[in-house]
Amino acid sequence: AIFIPDDPKAFGQIAPMLAVNDVTGVRLMGTNLWNSPDFVNRSQNFGESSLFVDAFVADSPLFLNSPFY
Repeated sequence: AIFIPDDPKAFGQIAPMLAVNDVTGVRLMGTNLWNSPDFVNRSQNFGESSLFVDAFVADSPLFLNSPFY
């Protein structure tokens, strides 16, 4: 795995460079900065199977009414 503790813009620059340099078979990991529509736009197909952490409040109405729940 490669941990990229930066925003979606950095991911959008780093991930394609890994592919160009034949770095394959690694999982890309990040922080809650990736939890945004910008990540989807910038990651292209390089975001497939990436992981990031985020927090939530289990009894929050925002969580209970979310598509994830």
